[in-house]
Amino acid sequence: MDLDFLALLLNSLVTYSGAAYIFFLIYKKKVEKHPFYYTWAFGFLLYATQLFLREFFPDLKMLTFVLTAAFFIFLSFGLWSISRSKKFLLAFFASTLSLFLIVIFYLLSLISSAVATGLFSLFLFIPLTIGVIYNRITFGRILDKFIFGWILLLLVNSILYNTGWVIDVFATFAKVVIFLGVKDHDFAIISQKIKKETAILLPSSGYLAEGSLRLVVPRSSSVNTKKVDWVSERIRENAKNQIASYVFAFQDTMPHKQLQSLKWMHPELVHVFLFSSSAQKGKDGIIILKMGIAQVGAALSELIKEHLNSQKCCMVFFMDLSLLIHMFGVLPCYNMLLSKMGSLREAGVNLFAFFHPETHSDKSVFSLFKNIADDVIDL
Repeated sequence: MDLDFLALLLNSLVTYSGAAYIFFLIYKKKVEKHPFYYTWAFGFLLYATQLFLREFFPDLKMLTFVLTAAFFIFLSFGLWSISRSKKFLLAFFASTLSLFLIVIFYLLSLISSAVATGLFSLFLFIPLTIGVIYNRITFGRILDKFIFGWILLLLVNSILYNTGWVIDVFATFAKVVIFLGVKDHDFAIISQKIKKETAILLPSSGYLAEGSLRLVVPRSSSVNTKKVDWVSERIRENAKNQIASYVFAFQDTMPHKQLQSLKWMHPELVHVFLFSSSAQKGKDGIIILKMGIAQVGAALSELIKEHLNSQKCCMVFFMDLSLLIHMFGVLPCYNMLLSKMGSLREAGVNLFAFFHPETHSDKSVFSLFKNIADDVIDL
């Protein structure tokens, strides 16, 4: 076996493994069940097959073209499923037409195999790279690994084309980075869910009241019903002034019927998000998101950003901040809230977080969060 063959085989196996890795993340519920993950998994599965056939069946040049085109279509649809950009959709159709014409010219012997392969790579990677960069601009630095891996793959296929084992080694490394970055797209998908829920925000004008953080401390004997009643009263008051209310519930500790009752008080103004590691499908208006302190922070950030743009106040209810602290630790939760304080005030978002001091053995925990809160409400 020569070095070129081993490098190509490694490239193919890593690509197969990457596709399997994405499917594994879906199966283990490590990422949202979203078209982006399925399309990229299937796309890289086709890409790996194309690499495999290129070495073992070199005469099947047309089949490798078809598989590459299918890879392009899968990945393009996956990117579009997140951004839903009309401009990207237009670029996708233009690129697809260009790829189709390249295949026709090759079949009619109007261009050589080398020219066809080069043009194919050009029209395959550039539009997808534009889509990747568009996602980076929209969703921020969280996607840096993903975009670095993809641009590296573009450069490898453009600059190192036909260099034998060199291109396969660098392409393999680029794909490993891409697969590690794919998981970060979970934040982009969460942002899309939040945007969809906030799309009905009513415009406002005039002075925007300053937002705040308030801790709501129930008595130790209080149960979920009392908390729901208290939130229901705030929702009714908000509805009179066309103010949106957002309920963040964690780990299915509250019965879904109680959450549904909040949602259907005023469906157009109340939005319920359940962060869960087990629930898969929301019912009657409940939006399911993956449980994690980073996911909670990302959802809150997206909500704040949407309200800052709309100039409309809103209320957010953390149904149990103490639960978050027990699950993820004091400092991660404290830092997450502290980092949001400025934007909460600026956007006019009032965050009410239920806190149970009696569940914390370290009494300084309550004091720590009390220091950054604007008020403590005894329930």
